Amino acid sequence: RDWAPAAMEELEAAALGLRHAVGNDDAGKAGDSRDTIMRLTHDMKGQAGTFGLELLQDFAASLYECAKPDNPDPVRQAELCQSHVSAMRTALNDASGQPNGAIDDRLERQLRESLRHLAQMRFN
Repeated sequence: RDWAPAAMEELEAAALGLRHAVGNDDAGKAGDSRDTIMRLTHDMKGQAGTFGLELLQDFAASLYECAKPDNPDPVRQAELCQSHVSAMRTALNDASGQPNGAIDDRLERQLRESLRHLAQMRFN
């Protein structure tokens, strides 16, 4: 799981970059940030699947869809991307603190509920 911390740092920077670009009405930088998010989440889906990290895989898949450029509300898109990344960071921090590397069951249920909520927000 050595790949996760570096990938999360880059993903966090891209989500923050998207938020700033949207706030500054900079379509070029927003597009670059979206592209980075999509590239990273595509890679993370595969890595998480390889290591059996289903929750992270699900968040990465959802974030990938959220970051697509066809989103009609860029401000909402940036906020949802940021929320995805925060939840992913929470999951990874918890897993890294556990002796077996698994996420606490209660936290996983809460994060899955958050993922369902984020998906609803993305499509409504």
